[in-house]
This record gives sequence, C-alpha cells and structure tokens, in this order.
Amino acid sequence: QISDIRKAAQLGLWQSSVISTVLIHLRQLMKYKSVLNIIFISRILSVRAIVMQKSNVRIELFFKTHSDLRERVRFLSTKGVRSFNLVNKSNKDNALEWVDVIREEIPDASICAHYSAKYNKSRMKDGALKLFVDFVEKMDSKEGDNEVLVVTGSGDKGKFNSVTAMKTLAKKTQDRYSDLSNGATIAVAYNPFFPDQELQEEEQKRLMEKIDNNQVNRIYLQFGTDLELLRASLEWLTKMRPEKGNFDICGSIFLPTKKLIAQQRFRPWNGVFLSEEFLDSEDGARGIVLEMMRLYHSFGCEILIEAPGIRNEKDVKILEALLQDRDSESISKASVGEVLERCAENLEDPSKRRKIGPLPSSNVVSTEDCKNPAILLFGSHDIRLHDNEAFQLSSFHQSVIPLFLWCNGGKGKWGMNGASEVVLKDALRNLHKHLQASGLKLITRSTDDFQTELSKLCLETNASAIYWNKAHTTEGRIREKRNKQILHDIGIKAIQCQSSLLYDPSSPALSISSGFNGGHWGTLMPFLRTCRKQLGEPRRPILRHETFAILEKMRPPLVWPESSTIDDLGIAIIEGKDHWDAPILKKFPMSESDALRDLNDFFAHAFHLYERDRSRADIDHSTSKLSAHLRIGTLSPNEFFYRIEDSNLSYN
Repeated sequence: QISDIRKAAQLGLWQSSVISTVLIHLRQLMKYKSVLNIIFISRILSVRAIVMQKSNVRIELFFKTHSDLRERVRFLSTKGVRSFNLVNKSNKDNALEWVDVIREEIPDASICAHYSAKYNKSRMKDGALKLFVDFVEKMDSKEGDNEVLVVTGSGDKGKFNSVTAMKTLAKKTQDRYSDLSNGATIAVAYNPFFPDQELQEEEQKRLMEKIDNNQVNRIYLQFGTDLELLRASLEWLTKMRPEKGNFDICGSIFLPTKKLIAQQRFRPWNGVFLSEEFLDSEDGARGIVLEMMRLYHSFGCEILIEAPGIRNEKDVKILEALLQDRDSESISKASVGEVLERCAENLEDPSKRRKIGPLPSSNVVSTEDCKNPAILLFGSHDIRLHDNEAFQLSSFHQSVIPLFLWCNGGKGKWGMNGASEVVLKDALRNLHKHLQASGLKLITRSTDDFQTELSKLCLETNASAIYWNKAHTTEGRIREKRNKQILHDIGIKAIQCQSSLLYDPSSPALSISSGFNGGHWGTLMPFLRTCRKQLGEPRRPILRHETFAILEKMRPPLVWPESSTIDDLGIAIIEGKDHWDAPILKKFPMSESDALRDLNDFFAHAFHLYERDRSRADIDHSTSKLSAHLRIGTLSPNEFFYRIEDSNLSYN
C-alpha cells in the first residue's frame, strides 16, 4: 500500500490533501512497537517528504552558526524541502559560505541568497555597485540552482538600491543573466500591500524599472494581509509576464503562530501591513494565510515561509495542515435550506467557514432551488459585501446576480436626497468595481415601478430566489411587503435578512411597556439595554477573509441581464458650474475599504478620547466620520460594535 501511495505521489496523481488523509490513518500504527511497523512508518515519512516537495514551498532560514544552518537544512531535507532562502540582516553575513554549506547537504537544492543594499555599503566611489556585481559573479560561478534576490532594505534608499543595482547589472552584463541555464539568476522584491494609492503607484513604478531589461527571473511578493490588493497585484503581474521575460512569482507568508502574531503586534516590521483581524487571533491569522496560499496556488506561484521559517516538528505540522486545507474545499457544500433550517432551530451553523446569524424559518430554499440563479438585491442601506447576510446566503446558489434598483418616484420622506445621493452613488460605483474584480458585476436599473421591474428580472434570469436586507424605514417596510407578495404570486422565494442594524426593532421577541415614555423609546441606552436583555448580545460579524473566500467561490450567470450605467440612474444629478458634490466626496469617499480605513483611524487616534472630544468641531479626530458609512451600509454596525466591545477600555 505504501509503495502504491509513494508512486502516486511521485507521479503527481494524487493531491497532497488525499495523501495526507491516508497518512493520518496510517499514523495510528505508531502505537505498535514492532520492527515491521517502524519500517512501515519510515516509508510513510518519505511519502510526507514527497508531498512537501511537490507543494512549491521555499523556506527562509534563520540561524546563528554554520552548525545551526547545517542542522536546520538536514532537518528540512527529511521533510522534502529542497528550496531555501538566505536572509541578509548584517554587513557581516557571508552568504557565499552559507550556499556552500547547503550545497554539501543537498546537492540539488534551489538556493536564493538575499543581497541587501542597506548592509552592503561602501565609502569608495561606486564601491557598493562594484561589491554587488562581484557578489553576483561569485554566485554565478557556483554549481547548482542559485539565485540572488536584490533588496533595498528599510530606511533611506540612498544612491545604491535595488533599482540602481539592476540598472548597473544591465550595463555590465548586457543581459547576460537573463538566459543562463547554469549560472545564478536574479530576483527582485515587490510590496503589493501599500494602503495608500500614491505609495502603490510608486512601488509599481520602481518594480517596472527593476524588470525593464528582462533580467529578472523571479519576483518575490512581501507579506501583508489585504487579500483584495494581493489578488489585484497578481492579476497585474500575470498580464505583464509575457512582455517581461516570463518571470516566476513567489509569495511570502508568515507561519500563523501565537508567538509571531505577538511579535508583530508589539514590534511590527517596517513595510509590513497587517490587519487587526490578523493580529487579533491565531484563527484570524490562519484564515488569512490560508486564503493567501489559495490565491498563490491559483496563480501558479511558489510560496516562501518567511523567517523564522520552519524550525521543528510543530512548525512542520502547521505547514502540512495549511497545505492540506489549501487543496481542499474551503467552504461547506451545505444547501441554503439546511442552513436556514438550522438557523431557525437556533442550532450551530454547520459551516465552519460561514458564521451566518439567525434568519426566519419561512421561505426555506431547497437544494433544487440552488441550481437556479439567485438575485442579491442591494438597497440604499447595505452597499457592502462584508458581514452581509443576504450576500452570504445567496452564495449557495450556482450563480448570483447582484442588483440595485433605483425608484426615483418612491423615495418618500425617508429616502435618499441631496448629499446622501452623492455618497450613495459613490458607494455603488465602488461596489461595482469590487464585484468586477471577482468576475461579477452590479446590475443597475432605474424604474418607476419597483415590483414590476423585480418580477420582470426574475423571469428574465430564471432566478429561484431573491435575497435582501431589511430597510428599517416606513417606506422600506411597505416596499418589502409588496415585494414579498408579488414574488409569492410568481413562485419566487423571498429571503429577507437583517444586516443594517444591531437589532431588528420590529422583532416579535422585543416588547416595551406602554407606560415607558408613552410607549416609545426616548433615548438609545434604554433601548440597547432592553435588546440585550430580551434578545441577547448582537451577533458577531464573520471575518473578512471569510467574506473574501465566499466571493472567490461565487459564480456569475451564463448570460448577464441588461443593465444601465450608474451615471444613467438619475442619482445625484449635478447641474450648473457649481460642483457642490466635490467637497462631499473628498470628505466622505464611500467604499468598504474607505470605511475600514476610517474605522482603523478612529481606533488609532480618537476612540480613547471620544467621550471628552466628541463635541469639538475645531480639532481633528474629534468624531469617527463613520455615520455616513453606517447609513449607506459600507460598514457593518456589528463590526463597529465589537471593535468597541473588544477594546481594552473599561465601560466607564
């Protein structure tokens, strides 16, 4: 049996997840101490090594002495690792000797030596550039698969940096290193995670200068946690590959251990951008790393486990589990009906990846219904994907059609007008871009008859169900009641969710004494205390990497229905020379990423001073600037609530 497994692994016939599953059962034999089983287990370990070797994994090595390096390489070789990166963290580092040590232990190893401009300076004129060329030539003279990764290092870039190094190499060698079969190849680094648009553009410009002469064989991506930015960068790099020498891509990841997370929280590395979700817990960090690994795998990239890398059996098990989960389905295949039924019965959600809150027990969608498209209906109060229950449940269908209908004549007293239309329009544009990045789009239509347009679209697309979030206004309740009736008449399931408020004020479980303030709530806190007492704590939002995973799995319809442009909807029409909308858009850009940025800024600079400074209009950060995001729905109230609850400040 072991022989068959080993052959299958060598031929690449089985996914690593299948082999790993077999090995889990075989490891039970370890409790028997017979000689036969010791031999048996040694063969199992050799199969594990093949699994690791075929997973495109590189390990960054961190050590103090040559003997430490030799011991680490021997250990990793037993796990099937054949690709190593040597970091350059000091001007006393001797990477050339380290390469020889690794080559002695593993003759066929792939070795990348990092060369940092920060630690290889010279007082002589052009001395640093000469040192660099000399290092590349010495690496080129060594036998085996060798690579030099040129990095600038943190701090001032100076005259000698990765860009000037690559330009110098081009002049000295005339593309000598662009097409060598035995010599050292050249790699450069790229950081796709800058949160600021100007810094992103500057980093892209620097990368283009580095790879301009087609000398670069590989691009290493730094570690970060914004999955949307990572996917966009991978798509950008993939498109330019044919014109720039078909370079390889290797993505860096951190092993999500408690120790590393603590280190990054209290002493973060320069240029490494980590989200609160990553720093809050091992589960959050692991989920983000796993989605990164899936992205890299889908784009055919290697992965680099950054220092301290893999040091012991515990680290190996963490990496093996990540590789196994990467190759398996990340999202449960349970039907919407099963989820709704369980939610109605107040049972635990069967899907580990989707923490979906309670929904009404009526309108249960069957597995058969999920074979037809679903319409995901957005309103002017829930323009987001993250922590959106309607979005989560619609994703169980084979295809999803996101939709926004604008009924200008039915706005009523509580509808969108004036400045609120400006931010709504901006939010819709950004939602459309967000969906487009995943192969979807937002269908938008303007209509004078909301229900007729909705039923017409259902018949056009053969949709079996429509999902939406409640709009808690008088006009919204009336419209949703009419929606349900007309959808029921044509046999379409209507699934109404609640994602725009912490609590549903119309919940039957929520009661108020008629003697309390004349039968209505006078202020916020009595209402909140009663909700907590009668309904329990608000549901916790799902994690952002879970939203990303759901979106990655969501599929478009075979044929998209007709759609008008957002500009043609008749929202926020600006006439005349006075562009009064410009200062509003400058002050309140409206997207999920803008909402997250404002949320993080508030907690970084103002949250601890809010009670004291909230009435000070004359100082920065006196207010959160989040009310527009909460009104339009680009920010989940549940996410905001639990950022406050989970803070280290007491209630007082």
